[in-house]
Amino acid sequence: MGRMRYSGKIKIPENRYFFIKTIDNDASILYNIIKYIIIIWEVVNMKKIINGKRYDTDTATLIGSAGYSYSGDLEYWTEELYRKKTGEFFLYCKGGALSRYGRQTGQNEWSGGEKIRPLSLKEAQEWAEEHLNADEYEQVFGKIEEGKTQIATWIADSVKADADQLREKGYTLADIFEAGVKYLTSGL
Repeated sequence: MGRMRYSGKIKIPENRYFFIKTIDNDASILYNIIKYIIIIWEVVNMKKIINGKRYDTDTATLIGSAGYSYSGDLEYWTEELYRKKTGEFFLYCKGGALSRYGRQTGQNEWSGGEKIRPLSLKEAQEWAEEHLNADEYEQVFGKIEEGKTQIATWIADSVKADADQLREKGYTLADIFEAGVKYLTSGL
């Protein structure tokens, strides 16, 4: 069998990757017919239910990615940070047999693997700090302000609508939250 050399990887819309590999093998008639170029479409589409929550790379927003090498390499790995419509974060992780995402398939037998790993807000921020630049980070998590702490919480749709009306008047979410906390603690 001929040897395969990686030639390129191009990101195209909808989380699809276009891989081009070249083949050198004069001995195989099949490979001589195919001649030098094979085009492989790798579709990244993973759906998983974890702890009663659905994670789907098709419906979530891709925030950023990090990785090592290319998909034909045994040590290849990639991690993609996603945000669900609910605001929750998760990593789609994939790698070759010798990567941290490899999985054992038998005695002394390993294969590439993939998984989804839910992340807390803090874990997503830590991943983004390591793998995104400052502008990308602040686009996702907001502008970093010294002496302040970022929080995430769930609120009723009606409260969110009220907050949106206040934002139209120039208030930030931080202003609204701080005013609410001050009001509630003033009577204590």
